[in-house]
Amino acid sequence: MNAFVYDLIKGSYGIRVTIFAVFILSAVNIIFAIMKTRKRNMYSYRIMYYIGALVFIVFNIFLFGYLSIVDRAHGFDFNQFMIYIFNSCTYFIIALLPLIFIFAVVIAISNIILIKKEGGGIRNLLGIGLALVLIGGTLIILFVSIFSPFDNRFEFVVETILFGLLSYFECIMIGTFIATFITHRSIPPRDRDYVIILGCGLREDGTPIPILKGRIDKALWFAKKQLKETGKDIVYVCSGGQGDDEIISEGESIRNYLVEKGVKEDKIIIEDKSTSTYENMLFSKEQIDKYQEENGISEEEKIAFSTTDYHVYRSGNIAYSIGVKALGMGSKTKRYFYINALIREFAANIKAQRVRHIINVIVIVALYAIFHIINYMYYNV
Repeated sequence: MNAFVYDLIKGSYGIRVTIFAVFILSAVNIIFAIMKTRKRNMYSYRIMYYIGALVFIVFNIFLFGYLSIVDRAHGFDFNQFMIYIFNSCTYFIIALLPLIFIFAVVIAISNIILIKKEGGGIRNLLGIGLALVLIGGTLIILFVSIFSPFDNRFEFVVETILFGLLSYFECIMIGTFIATFITHRSIPPRDRDYVIILGCGLREDGTPIPILKGRIDKALWFAKKQLKETGKDIVYVCSGGQGDDEIISEGESIRNYLVEKGVKEDKIIIEDKSTSTYENMLFSKEQIDKYQEENGISEEEKIAFSTTDYHVYRSGNIAYSIGVKALGMGSKTKRYFYINALIREFAANIKAQRVRHIINVIVIVALYAIFHIINYMYYNV
């Protein structure tokens, strides 16, 4: 009780509660933002940012609560607040380091298995590259912070900014992985008119590779389930152009597989010009519109799409970005391939949002610069 009274008299208790309340309200606000965004577009990149921010804020809620309990008998003023701001990202990185190390080991093992089964190549080494960047970057920054060759103040500025940026990208990575996991487990409502099957490669004889076969089988499973539950049939949109090493288009190969499985020709639309997910969605929508017009269908179409589990989130975002409100489902992929594929999706998301990331990096650096200027002018943290 004496410590509580001391806190109250000094004003420290009120400051701590205010900061803690701000963290809690921020977390609640982000949760509601995620729920609201999911209702409008469950594939929005905003969800990735929101989840990353929520992870960081929740960490700080526990960290600030712990530090407040441990240091309860001492005053808490703006000087201590500055110390906390400068060190929060450092604590975050250090706390994640064991998990990052375990993740890196898992990535390395899965990549070794992937290379043994499917051969080498830059794309199959992405996991190991990311693991080295995460662990190497963290260890280098920690080493610099402990054995810095710079002047103390300059080293402090560089250290806090680097930890801030590393925290940002680790939060984005976590947000991407969680958003990808959530979306690939979702199944569209059983009221779809069309299902777009995204092509992804053929064997030498023109038949689907296992990943593409999985996408087609997932679409067939959904169509069967929908027909059983609602009595509504579905039209398949076979999407994919012909690669330089392919004897037929992916769209034609998907169509052949569907026919072998007993699907009637009049329930199949072929799109055979696309070379990317963006074109898959765009050209498939054009074919659907054409089919609607030819068959005198005026009702707004309800579209599903079938791809591989790790690819649902980004595919859905691409679809919504061009006005195709399609809901996706994901076929399973091999475990050793899944992790490396997640990293590819993370890299693709970073590229797709590169302008926003650049802006965010500038904002982070600017905020740290402001805090350092305030600290230099008024405090000596």
